[in-house]
Amino acid sequence: MKVDLCFSKDIVKVYINKMQARSLPVGAGQQVARWVDALEDEDVSFIKRFVLASGSLKELASVYGISYPTVRLRLDRLIEKVKLLDRQDVTSPFERVLRMQHAEGKIDLQTLKLLLDAHHAEITREQKEWERSPQ
Repeated sequence: MKVDLCFSKDIVKVYINKMQARSLPVGAGQQVARWVDALEDEDVSFIKRFVLASGSLKELASVYGISYPTVRLRLDRLIEKVKLLDRQDVTSPFERVLRMQHAEGKIDLQTLKLLLDAHHAEITREQKEWERSPQ
């Protein structure tokens, strides 16, 4: 993902491009993407505007032309997405997608729990079948 800041702060632009090019080493020959690399362009743009507004949600609401509570909700959802992307214990792509949908407000907590329980039950069932099968 390339971030174009569209203003004359070349040092900041170059620094962000350098940050985008790196990833965190995990082990021998493995790489894991940083949480910022998994964010959508819209989320990165929100973070940029938040920083340029010196963290003022009131100013950010004015820039976006929306209410303070709406900006607060957007920031809370983004915080949850970042926390999720930074978690190392969520290794299943299916679980990560579900949790991301919840963080974005697309599914409610009850639905998230229902789907995760079904997913975990399926994994457990498949593991038991594999353990019982002759090898």
